[in-house]
Amino acid sequence: MLAFSYGISQVLFIKRHEDQVMAILTVLLFVGLAGSIIVIWKKRPQKQA
Repeated sequence: MLAFSYGISQVLFIKRHEDQVMAILTVLLFVGLAGSIIVIWKKRPQKQA
């Protein structure tokens, strides 16, 4: 994982646009987290009345 991260960080495009790439990755992280929470919330067992 570290080697992959280092290799990606050496890509010229990412070096030039590091702030934008980090912003996009942060947004994707939070979207994925929110999606996971929604899926878990919908799959929880319903209480019987």
